[in-house]
Amino acid sequence: MPAALAAEEEVTEDPSEVAALPEWAPEEPSEEFLRAVQVLGFIPRQEVLPQGADAEMAAFLTAMTEILWPRSFEFFGSLSDEQVQKFLAEQEIRLPIPLLPSSQKTALDRWLAAADELIMRAPEAARPVDQTLAKGGYLAVLQEQGAQEDLSNVDVGFKARRGVVGVYFWIKRSAGGQGPTINNDFAKLKPREVPKSAE
Repeated sequence: MPAALAAEEEVTEDPSEVAALPEWAPEEPSEEFLRAVQVLGFIPRQEVLPQGADAEMAAFLTAMTEILWPRSFEFFGSLSDEQVQKFLAEQEIRLPIPLLPSSQKTALDRWLAAADELIMRAPEAARPVDQTLAKGGYLAVLQEQGAQEDLSNVDVGFKARRGVVGVYFWIKRSAGGQGPTINNDFAKLKPREVPKSAE
């Protein structure tokens, strides 16, 4: 456990704090999930459920909060203290997938597995048109956008836009330059306290 967050985690794990977690949070939140909660706030579920959405789409979006959002928090919580500080300072952090340490590779694999499950639950209109992509899961979607099979030309990480945080995949073109960017929003940045000036 990174030392800089150890004391904060002790506070986060207080039962009253855990009870305040959203209904889609794991019943027994992981250490990584609770680390992420120190930095990230929750998007109210109603904000992702558009008015007038049919029952099938509403069920899919609800499943997204229950399946993908917990894995997104856990993935963010796998960042080191230094990486979290870089993200807060720059509102973005990119991690080359081939260079991920084992803990972050495991978190990414769990995220991809959750994304695969979500694709299979998607309404017909929300699935990839190519059924090969739908059956191939999220990796097939990335590859269709130019990712190598081993994801050696892909950076993964997090980016905040107007206070909303997403998991991002940046695909690099073989001829050089930036290719497509794919993102999945899941959280909000918590307001950061500004130190009071000395009186």
